[in-house]
Amino acid sequence: MAAKIRLKKTGRRGQNTFRLVVIDESAARNGRPIEELGSFNPHTDEIQLKGERITEWISKGVEVSPRARSVINKAGIKST
Repeated sequence: MAAKIRLKKTGRRGQNTFRLVVIDESAARNGRPIEELGSFNPHTDEIQLKGERITEWISKGVEVSPRARSVINKAGIKST
């Protein structure tokens, strides 16, 4: 099972928010995640992330989607 860190869409139409999740690569966008790592509201630029868990998953070799990487970098967490 290959895992990936990506954004899971939540909220309502026109007011979308996102959760940063670790999920199986082949799962649907809003499928059941392995772990939730935080949230992101693009309307207010509010970012709440579990930095320690994110760096732990990245060190395990989990791939990060481009949009999730930009949110992680915006929060000031190293994602490389």
